[in-house]
Amino acid sequence: MKIERVLLFAGVGAALMYFLDPENGERRRAMLRDQASNLMITADNLMEQRGEFASRAREALIETKRLVDNQIEALEEDENTASSATGTQSAATAPKKTRTTRTSTSPKTSGA
Repeated sequence: MKIERVLLFAGVGAALMYFLDPENGERRRAMLRDQASNLMITADNLMEQRGEFASRAREALIETKRLVDNQIEALEEDENTASSATGTQSAATAPKKTRTTRTSTSPKTSGA
């Protein structure tokens, strides 16, 4: 614990000497300030792009869901129309089709 504290204070002292140097300290502080400013601008731009991307992705997902739902409804209507025209099962007595999700068939192994 004492060694960690000594190393911490040594690091803080070295940083102070580096930035408060009478000959080059002002230049170093200006460079640090410029780099920090550029970093903040870059981070702000990335966050803005992330928000725009998330918004576009959300809109695309909603539109895709709407299109899929419309296609499913159209297929169900066609199926109901065809079955009523041939005199087979009515829509009320026909078995309901459900969507299934695909699952992985590969066995799970532990990394131990």
